[in-house]
Amino acid sequence: MSWCGPFSLVEHVVPVAVLDGRMQSLEGDAGGCRDQLVAGRVAVAGGIGVGRAAEARARNGRDWTTGSSIAARYALRKAASKRRRLLPPPPPPLLIQGKALAAHSTSVALRIGAAISLAIGADVLVDVFSYDSRSLPTIITALAGIAILLSGVYRILAAAHRTMAHYLRTLPVRPAYWPVRDMALVAGVGALPLLLLSIPAATHRLAASATLLGLAGADLALLAAMRFQVTHGGRHAVLLTVALAGLWSTAAMAAIAR
Repeated sequence: MSWCGPFSLVEHVVPVAVLDGRMQSLEGDAGGCRDQLVAGRVAVAGGIGVGRAAEARARNGRDWTTGSSIAARYALRKAASKRRRLLPPPPPPLLIQGKALAAHSTSVALRIGAAISLAIGADVLVDVFSYDSRSLPTIITALAGIAILLSGVYRILAAAHRTMAHYLRTLPVRPAYWPVRDMALVAGVGALPLLLLSIPAATHRLAASATLLGLAGADLALLAAMRFQVTHGGRHAVLLTVALAGLWSTAAMAAIAR
């Protein structure tokens, strides 16, 4: 082994020491990075755990809300089915008539509203007359006017039947099937104003009970007879209905006057 002098030893030892120090510092930095990486992973894992727990709580809440809504819907559906069992569905002819009238709801509502208003006005006028001999003719005149107002419902029903004429001919029903049901419907609508006029007449005994019952039956017959005038009167339908109502009221007054 040759001796190269003190400076040669220094030249070899010093770089090695410096390199060793740098390696130790790098190992320390690497250890710190590892610690930070581990801490970061722990934090991320903790955040994921918290997020999953929150998501599970939210899912449980949604499941509870969904379960409550399903239970509420089931209860409502069960109550509706119970009501349907208690109340039988309306017959198909009435549904067809109702759809036909609903297509002209404004006109029908105005006619029915005017009929009820006329009945209430007649009641007020009878009260003003103090239920004397003028009261019964006033009620008869009001019934005739109500029949004229409600006769327009026949026109709406007849128009609906004409649009379905080809289909209705295929049904196994008699020709009088729809006319009878139309007359029953209009008579049912006219029963409300008739009741409004009959109550004060019966309460104050403007006539005998048999006379008032006969007048009520004659009014329903007038409502039924209006159908022929409307459906077969053509351009003179309005004139014919007014003439029929005038004849009816005259005959009713003459019958009561006896």
